[in-house]
Amino acid sequence: MSNVLFCMPIKSGKMASFKAFINECLEEKREEYKDLLLRYNLNTLQMWIHTVGSQDYAMFTHDMGDEAQELLKGWGSSKHPFDHWFNVQLEDCYDIPSMNETPPQPVFFGELDARKA
Repeated sequence: MSNVLFCMPIKSGKMASFKAFINECLEEKREEYKDLLLRYNLNTLQMWIHTVGSQDYAMFTHDMGDEAQELLKGWGSSKHPFDHWFNVQLEDCYDIPSMNETPPQPVFFGELDARKA
């Protein structure tokens, strides 16, 4: 398992739509969203919204199972109705050309646990 960070730019003027979409996933469509995460071996989700200058970002982490990277390769070709709906929402809110070609994600640089010798 690995913990992976994603940082996605949100289109100007789409913050309210993005928040409504995420709230819908976490509330009314919670079971469908949990199913999506499990089908792609994404075990957990933590999410933040951050603004730098005039750009809003969605920042989120997933604790990913061993098969997640391989399963995510099929993301763009999924025929599952919820996957399609979810993808349409992301493409509407994220400031990227397509969810099939997501921008490079942050590269892990290092860590230090100050509690350990």
